[in-house]
Amino acid sequence: MVRREALKEQFSLLGVNNVSEEVIDKCAEICISNGIDEEELVEVWMAFSVSHLRGADPTLDTLVQMERREFSKKQELQPQPQKQSTRSQENSLVIYLGKESTEPDDGDDILDAYSSTPKAKNRDGKKDEHTPDAGPGRGRSPRAIFSPASFSPTAATPSSKYRARTNKGDAVCVYGEKCETDWHPQNSHFQPLVQLASSHMQANTCFMFNQMRDMAQVLNETVHHVGQMILKKFALQEPQAINQPHQNQFVGVGRVCCDSNGRLNAKSLILESFSGKTVPMDVSQVESFSLFPGQVIAVEGENPLGSKLSAKQIYTDTSLPLPQRPSLSSEENGPIQIVVAAGPFTQSDTLTYQPLEDLVEYIQEHSPHLVILIGPFIDATHPHVIEGILAETFQAFFERIVDGIMQPLETVQLSLDRLGRIAGHILSQQSFYPLYPPAEEMNLDLELWANYAVLEVTPHILILPSDLRCFVKNLNGCVIVNPERLAKGLVGGNFARLEVSCAKGDVNVNAQIVKI
Repeated sequence: MVRREALKEQFSLLGVNNVSEEVIDKCAEICISNGIDEEELVEVWMAFSVSHLRGADPTLDTLVQMERREFSKKQELQPQPQKQSTRSQENSLVIYLGKESTEPDDGDDILDAYSSTPKAKNRDGKKDEHTPDAGPGRGRSPRAIFSPASFSPTAATPSSKYRARTNKGDAVCVYGEKCETDWHPQNSHFQPLVQLASSHMQANTCFMFNQMRDMAQVLNETVHHVGQMILKKFALQEPQAINQPHQNQFVGVGRVCCDSNGRLNAKSLILESFSGKTVPMDVSQVESFSLFPGQVIAVEGENPLGSKLSAKQIYTDTSLPLPQRPSLSSEENGPIQIVVAAGPFTQSDTLTYQPLEDLVEYIQEHSPHLVILIGPFIDATHPHVIEGILAETFQAFFERIVDGIMQPLETVQLSLDRLGRIAGHILSQQSFYPLYPPAEEMNLDLELWANYAVLEVTPHILILPSDLRCFVKNLNGCVIVNPERLAKGLVGGNFARLEVSCAKGDVNVNAQIVKI
């Protein structure tokens, strides 16, 4: 799905700030009709503008010119998957299984039957001696592993735009001193011990099973706990009631709220104390601040009439200390290498999961010590899922995906400042999701949130996948990694690879975010 805010952000990153809503609408239309994401559209526009318009800002007419010039090529013909059907009568149901063909090829040499990577053939049917060997697993069709049974062949039709990509393996973001890491483990036999946190959520946990009084208690306890941490860290005096008159400057603690359902701004700020009392807050005298709904803060200010809190200084940071140095690697074993990828794992026009298969092949080739895959594995907003063309349950499809990931690896030893500020809120509020009220699409169970979404320490590495532009940043000793998504609309996205070393007393991280 193309997001208007993402288009505006991409234009802003390149210095184009005054973009009209009509132009944004046209850009979104071009993205959808040509199967590209916001970043690629803006990059194509900037190249077109510099080459043909002397760097002029986009207009409706110039966007039409760009689309006609840059996206006039027709999509290549799509191969159709094999279909399997049983027709006992004229109107029998057809289910497309998406399985690769098992019919023998009479032209194959008998020795190819014993080869894991048979040689390709040219148009004359002869073997092409110049075709490079495929990587592990490349001899199989991606549809045979991950594609679900469906009522339409489109679900198992590979994406032509993904196959036509030219940026495979490019590093789009680099962090650390060793930018030219080999990305192969020094000691492939070293197996670090990986353990789940003792407070991880159990499989039988009841979700969204809350009573109103319990939800209110969780929110109040959070305000009290985080507020006390802020007071202690900055050596502030005891807080007082925020909605009562104060002739002198005082300290108040509460949660940031909005006075309506709209976006939070300087005119709509309300501070709510842990007892539920609220007061409008004026921040016009505060030099700098970064606030969001649900954020717990301490305020030094005045409230002479009890009707409005005039803030002078705002305190928000309660970042926790780093944990003790882990003994994960040594000079003998070398650094730990980690691969991270976040879903969706397939493009929006197919369910072949080509990016996921390519990631599995990368893992087979490089044998990292640790692989972290973050959902969604089955995207509820995928067009084919919404259309209801799947001919199997979500659980069966998910198990197929997991099997498709694990089977090829059974023989492999698994050895711009705004973005940083947003990520920093998680550390400063000691919460994986400090926003309240939550986003409309987020079902937030407050009791489970209080039990499992609270940081106990500041981690050395924090992985925060999102739709925002990828980044790797160090905030107060914590390396924050946003690899974006493995699939972005109709095209491939990114994954992250990390090399972690702590042999000399400090945790050192080298990271790259790479195009799939």
